[in-house]
Amino acid sequence: MFATVAGISQRAPVHWSENVIGAAVCFPYVIALDDEFITVHSMLDQQQKQTLPFKEGHILQDFEGRVIVATSKGVYILVPLPLEKQIQDLLANRRVEEALVLAKGARRNIPKEKFQVMYRRILQQAGFIQFAQLQFLEAKELFRSSQLDVRELISLYPFLLPTSSSFTRSHPPLHEYADLNQLTQGDQEKMAKCKRFLMSYLNEIRSTEVANGYKEDIDTALLKLYAEADHDSLLDLLVTENFCLLTDSAAWLE
Repeated sequence: MFATVAGISQRAPVHWSENVIGAAVCFPYVIALDDEFITVHSMLDQQQKQTLPFKEGHILQDFEGRVIVATSKGVYILVPLPLEKQIQDLLANRRVEEALVLAKGARRNIPKEKFQVMYRRILQQAGFIQFAQLQFLEAKELFRSSQLDVRELISLYPFLLPTSSSFTRSHPPLHEYADLNQLTQGDQEKMAKCKRFLMSYLNEIRSTEVANGYKEDIDTALLKLYAEADHDSLLDLLVTENFCLLTDSAAWLE
């Protein structure tokens, strides 16, 4: 993990105190005991994640998959939070990169199909976190790689989905926002940036596999965005093959 058979380190070192008494692995963490603390480092990025005050410890070791720590007066078991709970806590605190690193590292301990479903959802959640922070390039890559149902994004923008759409958002939700007004807190400049991003994103994906099954939703939303902004691309959209629902969009063209 940290060194080759030749003893050459391929990763940054984990920094422990000089008085380490014992160490154990509880994937994806390395746990160490010294005179005063139990420290937890990630095997994925070598960063210290937690410090627990613990004095008079004599032994720390892995026992049948559990980490045991003992003093002269008692024996304790360290129980980690489930990985999915750890990942969701990181996302809740907007620590996207750490959440993604931990999620990737969890692959070895989760059945393939379950992991794929879980990881795709984590990518989508991360995408909306980046989107809310106006990190549009990062958000776009996460949306694309996670195969996000684009209607999840369009539905943040009031009135853009066709009135005939039966779309309902994912449950549990992928984000905490009711709509773009809440996300931007009414900031018109931020709202304009979000609309420009959606224009670009929809135009980029409308001819790709991502649009399959959602062409009417995408083109109708794009028409409304172009019309609202009096964008030069509106005419191009209308005179080429498209899937706009004109009965839903007519009012936007007046």
